[in-house]
Amino acid sequence: MPIFPDPKNPNSLPNENTWIYEAFLDLRSKINESLDPLQAYLETYKKFTGEYKLDVEKYIKTLDDEENPPEAENLRKDVIFHRKEAERLANEIPE
Repeated sequence: MPIFPDPKNPNSLPNENTWIYEAFLDLRSKINESLDPLQAYLETYKKFTGEYKLDVEKYIKTLDDEENPPEAENLRKDVIFHRKEAERLANEIPE
């Protein structure tokens, strides 16, 4: 916090770095103002948390088992399911 000159003492000089502190206060104020819209943005996408947490590599490893390869019908059902999910997400995610 800058030290302001004493108005009673004519020999006291203003702190030359006061502008930095004022810029800091202004910047902090602007950052705090921007947090509310960002929080609202996060709330919009909160319902898609499951999709964000999907570990693709782990999912692929379950399908890439040489000893127990997945059946073609199960793969077909997975592909259909994921295509429907992609379409659902494309329709639900707001512009």
